[in-house]
Amino acid sequence: MSGDSLSALIETIYEAGIDGDLWPMVLASVANLVGGIGGTLEVVERNSFRYNTFFSHGVPKPDEIAYLQRYAALNPRVAA
Repeated sequence: MSGDSLSALIETIYEAGIDGDLWPMVLASVANLVGGIGGTLEVVERNSFRYNTFFSHGVPKPDEIAYLQRYAALNPRVAA
């Protein structure tokens, strides 16, 4: 990983904070940088487990998978 590629990624993350349409590109860049195949940025309502915000790259959207119906309540990240 070069310093230039990391700096460009950080700059894009800041830009995505203003323009949410950039998050899928940011997630793709992070996945590529670390050798991953996908990533998500999730904001979940604590009580209802409903997604307020969900961005992804290489991962189906929550309404496309059965995850929320059964497994979201078991997710240890939600409790944190």
